[in-house]
Amino acid sequence: MTDLELLIRAARAIGATDYAGPDDCSPPGVKFLNGVPTNYEGHGEWGYAWNPSANDDEALRLAVQLHIDLQFDDPPGHVTTLAVNPRSLCCTGKTVELAPDPQAAVRHAIVVTAAALAPQ
Repeated sequence: MTDLELLIRAARAIGATDYAGPDDCSPPGVKFLNGVPTNYEGHGEWGYAWNPSANDDEALRLAVQLHIDLQFDDPPGHVTTLAVNPRSLCCTGKTVELAPDPQAAVRHAIVVTAAALAPQ
């Protein structure tokens, strides 16, 4: 799965929808603009591309919205994510090595877990 496909699935997991055009009066949040997850500021105003794989704040918000648990050092030098899929009640998660970039590893684990929670 490509990075963009992971982001699209992660955005779908938090309920992102397609932008409905200039008359879209929905509240701010993540929306799809030309198929790409983007931060929608509301009232037809757009922010920047939504990318929790590169942005710590967005990764944390994604983990909180989807109730993704993080466990460090089990096994040593790794981070493990765990979440329950509300549709299937099955657990999903990802274990990744923290080296060489611990922040990037945690963001990646969160996005992969979020993508697994997206509706089919």
